[in-house]
Amino acid sequence: MNAWIRRLSLARKLTTMGILTSATSLAIAAVVLVAYDRASSRERLLRDTLSLAEVIGNNSTAALTFGDAKAATETLRVVAVHPHVISAAILSPDGRVFAHYERAGGAVPPLPVDTTTTRTHLP
Repeated sequence: MNAWIRRLSLARKLTTMGILTSATSLAIAAVVLVAYDRASSRERLLRDTLSLAEVIGNNSTAALTFGDAKAATETLRVVAVHPHVISAAILSPDGRVFAHYERAGGAVPPLPVDTTTTRTHLP
């Protein structure tokens, strides 16, 4: 290998060093970009889910006030456009499930909800 490198002209050696340096910096940049995207995707998902929960909470106050479970279920159908949402529920003020949405074919059953930490307080 050393003999092969020694036989190369100066121009070839400089070209090889430039290509290796560029390839290494591109590989490092790609790794950093993937790591950043992976870290920020969780934050984006959380932010999007919180926004969706706020919209559903604001749109379901009338249904909760008037006890209209059908309207509340229709309000929950908005989550169908988000593939990461498998199941959603609107809880009554006493913590009971008032309306529920579950994605068709969803293998994961709804998890028990800890109403002390996840309840959105309605105005």
